[in-house]
Amino acid sequence: MRRRWLNLKKIAETIHGEVQKEIERIVGRYYFARSNGESFDLESFEIAIRSSMHGIGCKILEMFVNSDGGGYSDRTIPCENGHSYEFIEFRDKKLLTVLGSVTVKRAYYYDRDCRNGYCPKDRTLDIEGTSYSSGVRRMMSKVGAYRPFGLGHEDLYELADIRVSAKEVERISQMVGDQAEAFHAAEATASLSDNMIPISPVPKLYVCIDGTGVPVVKKETAGRKGKGEDGQAKTREAKLGCVFTQTSVDKEGRPVRDGESTSYTGAIETAEVFGRRIYQEAMRRGMDSAEETVVIGDGAPWIWNIADEQFYGATQIVDLFHAREHYWNVAKSCFGQDKDKLYISGQRNAARSWMMASRKRLLMPSIVAHSCRETIKRYVNGRSVILRKTRDGCGMRISGKEVSL
Repeated sequence: MRRRWLNLKKIAETIHGEVQKEIERIVGRYYFARSNGESFDLESFEIAIRSSMHGIGCKILEMFVNSDGGGYSDRTIPCENGHSYEFIEFRDKKLLTVLGSVTVKRAYYYDRDCRNGYCPKDRTLDIEGTSYSSGVRRMMSKVGAYRPFGLGHEDLYELADIRVSAKEVERISQMVGDQAEAFHAAEATASLSDNMIPISPVPKLYVCIDGTGVPVVKKETAGRKGKGEDGQAKTREAKLGCVFTQTSVDKEGRPVRDGESTSYTGAIETAEVFGRRIYQEAMRRGMDSAEETVVIGDGAPWIWNIADEQFYGATQIVDLFHAREHYWNVAKSCFGQDKDKLYISGQRNAARSWMMASRKRLLMPSIVAHSCRETIKRYVNGRSVILRKTRDGCGMRISGKEVSL
């Protein structure tokens, strides 16, 4: 115990000395600039101070990481196959952390029977097979998810003073993505088992589904037809979904999404595979105990196919934005593209007035007798009756903003 206390005291003294040196260096730089009549350069000093603090942090972190003697526990440690790992030597490893680069001292063990060696400390610190700390990997995967890899590494340098290449951002993003996918797959599988503990039921559980084109590299679109003039696809469709709950309404009786109740899932995959994915997410969120399940989509056939196959019996709603778009397309089909018919000088929009007056009739099942029935059926896609019920006050959300792009 006394030896450990002396070691901690030594670390504290070393840290204090390093901090004192950095403070004196920064203050000295400031007085030197002012004594020469230079104006105070705020940006230069804030970057310099950040760099100094990172440098101090690196030294502190390195001392903390190596205060365990390299993770040495004994001359031999047991192997899961019944053999023994034998201590060979101490090996240093350069590790890039959020504060900068540090050197980690690790005890290396080798199993001669299995012909396999490893450093237990790497597993403890979660740096096995990588030279990046968990904090840096998280930051790299974040910028990799939001920005092109070629720009993400520049953001890391500008915002956190971390120097990595675009290829490293891509590789780490892929690795973290695979780990996240494996975690969610395990959660989804567990949610389908009979050993799940029942959760408190909610009045309504909503499932929103949408799709959007995602720019990809050329090899990802090889052999795929595109919408451009050259016929070459430049994007792949990412299918997205979110699940949230509703337990209350506002003063006007409009449904209110429960705060922090939204979970997301998505992938570039076929509708069939995505259907299972979104179903598993809904089950994980407690769909089997919900009083009512609602599926919101934009009217695309593949979305309603998923709703019919994976959420049989659920209420299906065209989200408000696309429902209005569908109605407007019906009006244009009836009036044509002639602006004189769509717009009457000095009066309200003629097509809009017609749509408002004909809205109830357009939502009736008897619409199949209308002269524009094919256009109406194509745009409304058979979900308008449900939308009418929703708008008449069944207490459900009619907007898919959670997943609209």
